This record gives sequence, C-alpha cells and structure tokens, in this order.
Amino acid sequence: MLVFNGVPATDVRACSAYYAVVADPWQLERKLSLSPLVDQSWARKSLDAIEQHTVMVGMTRAMVVASIGYPTCYGTIRDLDKLDESEYRAAAPFGSDVYFRNGVVYKYNPPGQLP
Repeated sequence: MLVFNGVPATDVRACSAYYAVVADPWQLERKLSLSPLVDQSWARKSLDAIEQHTVMVGMTRAMVVASIGYPTCYGTIRDLDKLDESEYRAAAPFGSDVYFRNGVVYKYNPPGQLP
C-alpha cells in the first residue's frame, strides 16, 4: 500500500493536484503566477469583493488580478499590466470587460446570469 506522509494513498482527501494545459511559456506564467498577492491592508470592501471573485469601480489592477485573474488574451504579465481594457472571454453570458484609467477600474461590465 502506498503511504504519503503517514496517510494511506487510498484516502482521497490526502491527495491533491493541479493540472493545466498551456500552449506557451507566456500562458504558464500568467496561469501560475503567485503575484500579486492579496494585501490585507486593502480596503475591507475590496477584500470582500476579491473573496466573491467580483470587480468594483475603484479597484487597482492588482486587486482585479487577485479577484478574477488576468484577462484571456495573448501576452506576458508585463504586457497585460499595460492594458487599459481587459476582456475576460467566456461562454455567454459569463464574459466580462474591465476598463482601467491610470491603473484603476473606472468601468466594469460584469458577466450576465442565466435566466
């Protein structure tokens, strides 16, 4: 029997994994980036929005990335941090758009909901 840290491998709760298919190194960097981290000094309402995976006007780019990740487009993290408009493509009605001015959200088109 295989044992991992003293726990039988048959115990599914003892096992965890992350599996992702990536096309290029730029995508790997974007998907597995550990930055930006959530800064506990951010405003409580921003931290609450991050926990709910949503965006609010007034959030910084780092807050948006912590909340919903990087947009679905080709580019490195450095390239994506320069965008004034971020499109999050998803099957309708779940896509959204985030608009930045000087690194701060001024407009957000949230995803729709199914009826």
